Amino acid sequence: FAGLEQFSLFDIKMGNLSVPPSEIPPFTVTGIDQQQTLPLQSQKFTQEGNKSITWNVPYLTASLNGTDFSFFLGTDTAISFLPKALSHSPHVHIVGHIEIATNGRGEAYNGDLGIVDELKIGTAILKNVPFLFTNTDEASLSLMVLQKLGKIKIDRQYFTFGKDIDCHCQKDIQLGSIFDGRFHALRYPITWQGKTEMAAINLRLTDAHLSFMVFQPDFTHEEEKQSFEMDREINGKKIISSIYLTDGNLSIDGIDYGKRLKSVEKDELHIPAKVIGVSILDKGSLYLDFINHKACLKPNTSDTTPMPQ
Repeated sequence: FAGLEQFSLFDIKMGNLSVPPSEIPPFTVTGIDQQQTLPLQSQKFTQEGNKSITWNVPYLTASLNGTDFSFFLGTDTAISFLPKALSHSPHVHIVGHIEIATNGRGEAYNGDLGIVDELKIGTAILKNVPFLFTNTDEASLSLMVLQKLGKIKIDRQYFTFGKDIDCHCQKDIQLGSIFDGRFHALRYPITWQGKTEMAAINLRLTDAHLSFMVFQPDFTHEEEKQSFEMDREINGKKIISSIYLTDGNLSIDGIDYGKRLKSVEKDELHIPAKVIGVSILDKGSLYLDFINHKACLKPNTSDTTPMPQ
């Protein structure tokens, strides 16, 4: 939009541009006419606290200005993230600042808004890619990048994309946000104990036991009695949370996931309120057709093979 220098929604300043919009080159993609499949690998993360939990986080290898990086799949955020140190590259052009951006784990980030010359994902070449350069050691590809790939299929082992993927999906792609615009995520209907509800998909939440996470402002008396405290660190701050666990039957698109564990955490500020992790891929392949704006989960018979380590 000509003349745009600052942008905000609701009452929170989201950021500002330091150059005129007309000087920012267009974000483009080539090389997605044919379908291609890339392997997903996994990285182990350990969360320390009252209970030590280790889980595998799937990632994709892509080339950033000629250098290979491991990128997590950021289906729970609009803008892609890169470590701040990379912003000094001659292939990065800083065009502004983001005051606040939130992901599906409830983490808030700020930093420089930069345009990267080139990102290669397989044979796809993306030019002038926007990234948030922030205080993180991790790199992620967000919905803004993923939708440029046309159609996507994600399962436990592979990431497939291209315009000619045969999807035949009937559901509309659902994207969730809030009024101030700092949160953006892919959402999908899941059925827990016979009740269907929308949950944000966060492929960074991969603990096999906690398939479904709920955040609510308060507990009933019964919920309080079965809750326990758990401490963890978010953005360098120690957080003590009140949580209880319950099991139930999970199904998605008619695929029976059996009995799973749900965690319910007392948190009135967490957005989104309901989250499902990479366990959504345990029995199905997720198809995202960004060309026709459709999505579906289809049974996957090859999910017995673990992700390559």
